Amino acid sequence: MDKKQESAKANNLVYCFVFLNRVDEMPRFFLVPSEVVAEYLTKEHAYWLAQPHKKKVKSTNIRAFRISLDATSHGLPAALYENKWELLDL
Repeated sequence: MDKKQESAKANNLVYCFVFLNRVDEMPRFFLVPSEVVAEYLTKEHAYWLAQPHKKKVKSTNIRAFRISLDATSHGLPAALYENKWELLDL
């Protein structure tokens, strides 16, 4: 994602992230309100910048957004946002 999404917040803006499975399986859909995405991107980028790195890093416009598909991975919990189609009933 991009730095612009850190400030893109609106009640009627919902992101739909799609996890593509194998060809014979249905994709998984994660609907996340823009406010949640913006907050996550801001905090995650600040956290990344504060971590020790082998080489000096500088802030760029690139942002990482992750949804945890299991309890051991880093990111927003998938269960909170998977198939949350009701978010589109604005």
